[in-house]
Amino acid sequence: MTALTGVAARLINGRTLHSAFFLAIEKGKPTVYRQLTGRLENARRKWRRIKWLIIDEISMVSYEILRSIHLRLQEFKNNNELFDGVNILLFGDIMQLPPVKGSWCFKQPVCFQGEPHLWRYFGLCELKTNMRQQNDAEFVDLFNNLRVGQINVAQYEMLLNRTYILLINEFADGEAIRIFPTIRLVNSYNNTMIEELAKTQRLYIINALDELREPATYGQKPSAAAIPADPNNTGGLLHTI
Repeated sequence: MTALTGVAARLINGRTLHSAFFLAIEKGKPTVYRQLTGRLENARRKWRRIKWLIIDEISMVSYEILRSIHLRLQEFKNNNELFDGVNILLFGDIMQLPPVKGSWCFKQPVCFQGEPHLWRYFGLCELKTNMRQQNDAEFVDLFNNLRVGQINVAQYEMLLNRTYILLINEFADGEAIRIFPTIRLVNSYNNTMIEELAKTQRLYIINALDELREPATYGQKPSAAAIPADPNNTGGLLHTI
């Protein structure tokens, strides 16, 4: 079982697509497929008996990533079957979050139009019953309208009535987890909180220890020039925390 993000993968006790298929984390541009080298034989042994693959939150998976999965599966078993003959189950709602970069999973980019259109090989099984709110028709209507961005005034007021002004305990100011749209804002808030902590507590600085993982240079320390300074190019991993 897999999903694009770590949060989604953890909820289903699965793995991220990037981990399962050795995909490069390249923030800021669509995924580019690269063949495996030293890890291929080990990966082939692991995938030899796997017949089913589940991908959750499919709306966030770009066509480029779907294509990379198809090519990687072919590489794992060294054949030209579609997805290596593995049965693929896709779960999710296309009306939810789109891919951060790249094309929708159902929209083949022009540069790949000489290849089979992967999305057209999937069949649709639509789940129409809302099990969570099946006994609350008012909420079902609200969520159905919210899904397509067409809520009415009464539904908008219903949402406002369910907001909490008084934030206490784990939701209190200074305690609650905050979500920001950019890394710059994340760093700004984190630095502010660290400065506050430094007034009352001892702070520790931890520097990353980088090692190469390719067979020929395994365990060796890479040169400083080989390590990107931008966390966007290191999978979000920082040099110093």
